[in-house]
Amino acid sequence: MPSVQSGHAAAWVGVGGIHEGPGGASEWLQAGVAAFPGAGLRLYVESVSRGDGRRFVDLGHAVVGRRYRVRIVETGRDVWHAMVDGRAVGAPAYLPTAGGSWRAVATAESWVAGHAACNRYAYRFDGVSVSRASNWAALGDAEAVGAGVRRDRSGFLASS
Repeated sequence: MPSVQSGHAAAWVGVGGIHEGPGGASEWLQAGVAAFPGAGLRLYVESVSRGDGRRFVDLGHAVVGRRYRVRIVETGRDVWHAMVDGRAVGAPAYLPTAGGSWRAVATAESWVAGHAACNRYAYRFDGVSVSRASNWAALGDAEAVGAGVRRDRSGFLASS
């Protein structure tokens, strides 16, 4: 169980990001698990779509040690949907690209809301893959930031 003193400690998959949309717009869709002070571990989906503000949907309690299959799927031209255990969650997100395609992201993070507190977590990602033109590829070259990231053939462990 993550230990969160301030902010959150999360593990998620998604597309998009801060200033990654056309014209430098911040656009994304992500889904995963997050721990908050006094709230325990929660499943969630979060999006920022063109012209809309940030939408955070709490999907309910997550069980420590349970595996969740989390996917982000393009369901139409520039329309993306989050899936948890085969079920669509949250609202679709309209995410136009700047003439290319979105970079897939699988990450764990800690945000301490400007405090000096240190959040602790350990999240395991297994079976990480990306589909391009209907061909699935295992986790390839990836950027590992931080000393707490250990990679193997199908995924990684990220811990604080």
